[in-house]
Amino acid sequence: MIEVVSAVIANDAGDVLVALRSAGASAGSCWETPGGKVDPGESHEQALRREIREELGVELASVGKIVADVVVPGRRAALHVVFYACTMPAGAKPRRLAGQERLCWAHRDKLADRRMTPGNMAAMGKIINYLRKVAK
Repeated sequence: MIEVVSAVIANDAGDVLVALRSAGASAGSCWETPGGKVDPGESHEQALRREIREELGVELASVGKIVADVVVPGRRAALHVVFYACTMPAGAKPRRLAGQERLCWAHRDKLADRRMTPGNMAAMGKIINYLRKVAK
């Protein structure tokens, strides 16, 4: 089983930061919350901080509680995806550094209308419930 972590980064309106995977990637042309594989010897928090730095060019301000924890079948192996509530520093400007086609803030009520990766789809209900709680 492959360990994967994902950051659920919400803004004050309860929208979540999502990235569109490039067409040639695994689960290409699907939207996802940013994150990636946990390297051997890394904690989930270390992996999240590294992945967000590599993918978006920002440091996470915080890695909080688990929002969702799912297992999804993969082509080579099952994926164990753990979604964490995360924050970025005020004024942080995420950039597309890992081949993402787009980055945007998705409204929680429109999130399920997007073509999402299998892991994000499996966790969708819990992610939306979390976003409703953090909306100000």
